[in-house]
This record gives sequence, C-alpha cells and structure tokens, in this order.
Amino acid sequence: MPHFYRTPDEFAAAARTTVAAAVPRQPTAVLVIEVDPAADGAVTESAISAVAEIIRHTAREDDLVGRVGDQLVMVLPSSNAEDGCAAGERLAAAVRVHDFGEGLGRL
Repeated sequence: MPHFYRTPDEFAAAARTTVAAAVPRQPTAVLVIEVDPAADGAVTESAISAVAEIIRHTAREDDLVGRVGDQLVMVLPSSNAEDGCAAGERLAAAVRVHDFGEGLGRL
C-alpha cells in the first residue's frame, strides 16, 4: 500500500528525498490528479477522499501520494513517462467504473 502524507510539506520533503536518491538516469514519474467536480460543480472533501481511497488500492507500495490543495500528487519511482501515463489511465478507469455512493455521483 502506498504511503499517504498528511501535509503538503511532509509530502514535498519525502518527494524531494525520493527524487534525490534516484539512481542517475533512473526515471521518476509524477502524476497530478485533479478530481473533476460533481454534477453540482463542487469538488467536495468526500470526493477527494474517495479518489484517494481508490489510489490506495491501485498504487504500488513504493509510490508516494500527497495532497496539495484540492489536488492529489503521486511520485512514481522507477517509472518513465509511459509508465506514468499508464498509471494515470488505470486510475482514471478505476474512478470511472467506481460506484461512489454517498450522493457523489460520477467523478
């Protein structure tokens, strides 16, 4: 299960450490995840939390995940741009088919 950081500063420090420790020429992908608003136009705390829960079940153990404002950010060590794109597509597909319930509707 990936590690979720509670504050943006804690996440940024861990991400800097991970990127700095990367082997030269070892890629690291970064995903910025923005939750689209629900039908009423608002991005709610519960919507962001629901997407974060999906990330918990789809991300790798060594991936870093943090929240910066209303966005979720993932650092994927040992992943190139294609790997990052594939991870983003898998996450988007998981969100599209997930039944969020709780009145969230489609995200």
